[in-house]
Amino acid sequence: MRADPEGWREKIRGATSDLIARLAWEDIQTVRPYLAQVEEKLSVTYSELAESLDRANLTISELGRAESEVLEAQNANRILDGMLAAANEKIELQAREIKAMRSTVAWRLSVLLKRVPSLLRRQ
Repeated sequence: MRADPEGWREKIRGATSDLIARLAWEDIQTVRPYLAQVEEKLSVTYSELAESLDRANLTISELGRAESEVLEAQNANRILDGMLAAANEKIELQAREIKAMRSTVAWRLSVLLKRVPSLLRRQ
C-alpha cells in the first residue's frame, strides 16, 4: 500500500465498482422478481381481505336484522301470552258462572219445564 498508493486506490475503486455491479445484477436477477411475486401475493391477499371484510359486514347487517326480528317475535309472543291469559281467565270465570247458574233451583226448574211438553206428548 505504501509502495503504490495510486494503484491501491484504483484497485479499491475497481473492486467497489465490481461489487456494486454484482449487487445490481443480483438485484435485477433475484430480488426484483421475488419482490414482484410478493407484491402479487400481497395484492391477492388484500383482495381476499377486502372480500372477507365485505362478507363480515354483510353478516353483521344480517345478524342485526335477525336480532330485531327476534325481538319483534318476542314482543309479539308476550302480547299473545297476555291475550291468552286474559282469554283463559274469561273462560274460567264464565265456566264458574255457568256452574253456579246450573246449581240454582231456577235452572233445575227451567230444565224440568222444558221437558214437560215432550213428556205430555208421549202420553
